[in-house]
Amino acid sequence: SVPPTSVVVKKGYHPAMRRRGVVLVAAIVSALAACSSSGDADPAPTTDPSTTVAVSESRATTTAVPATTGAPTTTLDPATTLAAEVEADYREGIELYNRALMDVSDSDATDQALRFVDGSSKRAVEATFQEFRDRNLRILADPRGPPTITIEMEPMLVDDSNEIVELRACEIDPWVVVEIGAGPDGVDAIVDDGVYAYRSGIRLREVGGVWVVFESLQIGQWTGLQECPPE
Repeated sequence: SVPPTSVVVKKGYHPAMRRRGVVLVAAIVSALAACSSSGDADPAPTTDPSTTVAVSESRATTTAVPATTGAPTTTLDPATTLAAEVEADYREGIELYNRALMDVSDSDATDQALRFVDGSSKRAVEATFQEFRDRNLRILADPRGPPTITIEMEPMLVDDSNEIVELRACEIDPWVVVEIGAGPDGVDAIVDDGVYAYRSGIRLREVGGVWVVFESLQIGQWTGLQECPPE
């Protein structure tokens, strides 16, 4: 079984990177600063940390249609559409990742989760899945609280290539990690039932029609909180 002093692995979307300390805080802070300020340009728009909706409705424009249709249509500008697509894929990837951690022997579940990561992030997630297999771990389907994701900086293109998007997110991770069958009478033994908050800078690129995470750099981590503290 896992020694009592062992700190488990899972916590956060890309835990292997965080567990091994591959976190370049200065780099991500610089990158976010560069994205939010360029010369005399206005700062990039941010959302209130308490809100979980990244795309502002103010970006939508309403266009009248011929009277015969009897109703207006709403046309979203390209930036709003892009932000919505990126956020939807990011959230789906995390959902599939957590689902896979409930049973890492389910290759269909792990394969689905791996579709939403690439590069170093994919290697980190693969390492976590393998560690769960090696240590006979899983997360329980019932978390200790709501597993929320707050988009603090809405998705934005980072250069003129239109290929890389960056966002900043706060993830609340209340999932309970257990070692399967390691407790008395063969019940699962709790390994980590802490609640964790992570603030991360995320970079995504489109692969096969899906926005996948290829870089995730942790900005802050807190134990026992249901939200990331204000910066």
